[in-house]
Amino acid sequence: MSLEETERNTGLYRLVSIRQINRFLRNALRMPGAQENMVRNHIKPSPMDSILDLGCGDASMLAYFPDVRYIGIDTNPQAIAEARNRFGSKGEFMVGDFSLAWNMADGQFDIIIAYGLIHHVTDTQALSIYQQAYRLLRPQGRLVTLDPAFVHNQHPIAYLIGRLDAGAMVRYTDDYVRLGKEVFSTIHVEVRDDIQRIPSNSIFLECIKEG
Repeated sequence: MSLEETERNTGLYRLVSIRQINRFLRNALRMPGAQENMVRNHIKPSPMDSILDLGCGDASMLAYFPDVRYIGIDTNPQAIAEARNRFGSKGEFMVGDFSLAWNMADGQFDIIIAYGLIHHVTDTQALSIYQQAYRLLRPQGRLVTLDPAFVHNQHPIAYLIGRLDAGAMVRYTDDYVRLGKEVFSTIHVEVRDDIQRIPSNSIFLECIKEG
């Protein structure tokens, strides 16, 4: 699956996409402890869980996981190299697009993570991600997503940040939920405004495979 059609990648966006600059900005803007809190309160991994991380980047969240079976996929070879150097055999790290996951066997994951992904893809592509995640999850398995979002009566700076995001498909919260509901009947939703140091809104979806 290619994200090129909905990715802003010219001018300043190309500069921000440089790995060192992108990492500096993420670390500078993120609230202290935000990543650890996301793992504890949203991903909620248990020992020996089987976890697939779509768009894992350098897999930095893995530092807060217990002993799990972890597979991370990202198109950026530099990010995957960093993950391999840092975590070694604690996980399996793959360079490529999400077709690598779509070729995996049904029902083998307890948790699938898609952080910062859905706002980079069209509705059609998002539905494909939800459908494939549903297929790959075990009964009672969970797809956990996190994306920037528009909300009604939003702080002007938060709205501007959403409009300027490199992902061209930032949606209103109801639109994220609507897409997820086309595949998952049970979705827990949480909208947060405390993940970054500047005004911003993010939406977590916890999509549960019933059965």
